[in-house]
Amino acid sequence: MENYSSNIIAVSVSYNNFDGLKFLCENLLSQSLKPKKFLVVDNASEDNTPKIKELFPEFVIYKRLSKNLGADGGYYYALSYAYRISDFLFITDDDTLYQSDALYELFYGFLELEKNFCVGAVRCAWEGFKEDKPKEIFSSVWTGVLMKSSVIKVVGLPRKDFFIYGGDDEFFTRMTKKGFKFFLIPSAKYLSRPSGHKISYSIFGRKITFYSDVFRLYYSIRNETFIYSRMKNKDFPKILRRIIILSLILRDKGKIKAILEGFIHGILGILGENKEYIARRLNYV
Repeated sequence: MENYSSNIIAVSVSYNNFDGLKFLCENLLSQSLKPKKFLVVDNASEDNTPKIKELFPEFVIYKRLSKNLGADGGYYYALSYAYRISDFLFITDDDTLYQSDALYELFYGFLELEKNFCVGAVRCAWEGFKEDKPKEIFSSVWTGVLMKSSVIKVVGLPRKDFFIYGGDDEFFTRMTKKGFKFFLIPSAKYLSRPSGHKISYSIFGRKITFYSDVFRLYYSIRNETFIYSRMKNKDFPKILRRIIILSLILRDKGKIKAILEGFIHGILGILGENKEYIARRLNYV
């Protein structure tokens, strides 16, 4: 008998990544503990993404948005739907794959930790993690997170006005500030997780990583500044130092403009879609 959990629904937002979704569906169905359903929110894709429902008719719940709302708008919609129909949500990007026992380890790790803590979520171990015991964390990316649905009733939904980048950090920071514990489970591991559209510089022996195109650079700086200036005040000098260094080492006027505008808009709380940078976007969720 196959081991499905009626308590877990997997959730992902996708844009123009039909092949990645197909691999992810197969990966989820190969888990030793399978989610009962997989909610796919299609961010107005222009490829074969709608066909994912035809390939996995009993497994996939397919919802298509009328326009691309960005990853954060997509996850706002996805979680607002999913938390009403399942006790647990396994949140994943459409380009991430997991070792076959990852969801099992997350689920039973959650239940074990819940005996002693008010746990809101657990996540897979990031690459290179060396410890063998669960580690408390205070924020995370979306992908590879198992969250109790009832958290949303207390914390609320993700901010859709972030559009893209930072919505996960803001949401999980909000969750931990509300008193929910968040743990990394060392035995739950990724199989593959792309690094995205980032490049790195080494400055005085320290690595600075940032997005390579102005569209992603603007939104990441803007939303990060917004979060750090309002929710992580003690760490705000870190983002300020990073912005100053990036502005000094980059020789591309367009990127410097994106950094400075993102910083100013983050401080002022000017969020949502920015028409100038939307016009310069590349392929994105």
